Amino acid sequence: MFKDIISLQNIRLSLFIALILALILPIHSAMAAPKSIAVTTSKDIVDASNVSSLTALQQSPGPDGRISLREAMLAAEATPPGDAIQISFNISPAFMDVQTKTWEIYLNSFDPKAHRTMPLPALKRGNVSIDASTQPGDAPLPRVFVNGFEINEPVAGDNIGFRIQSASNTIHALGLINFYDTAVSYTHLRAHETDSYLVCRLLLE
Repeated sequence: MFKDIISLQNIRLSLFIALILALILPIHSAMAAPKSIAVTTSKDIVDASNVSSLTALQQSPGPDGRISLREAMLAAEATPPGDAIQISFNISPAFMDVQTKTWEIYLNSFDPKAHRTMPLPALKRGNVSIDASTQPGDAPLPRVFVNGFEINEPVAGDNIGFRIQSASNTIHALGLINFYDTAVSYTHLRAHETDSYLVCRLLLE
């Protein structure tokens, strides 16, 4: 009799735990944000209504239905620090240079308040990978280039491709051209870079 009571209590406890897990796990799954986002246009625009998170941007990418590098970086920066985020590339062949079979992101996003073309957002969150080797195509790497020719300089030293101000960021297989100050600046800890890091890889940790 005593063993039967213990067994019944164990069954009730197991059912209770199973019920709690059944209630918690769907909520956790619904709240979990995706940890990757794909750039799908070479245009330098921000027409999405919400770049407060990766999920928000993916759900509402704007009237064109595409995600720009600037939008992806804004959404990544708005995501609370923690898990790694990968910004990959899957730009349509419609934006490809048919002769070189490459894609060029020409930075020309104009801020009317600042009266200038804006640089890309600084990487302050940390743990963000921008990996252009993911761009499908037949050309050798780099297949994607970022052109900073139009960035204005209200102050000296502002024409910079990527401003890295946090740890554990990676830029991979991305060509950076026409940045007159420097293609990449970094202010956090130490950098490990290849000889051709502008088109290959830059890792900060």
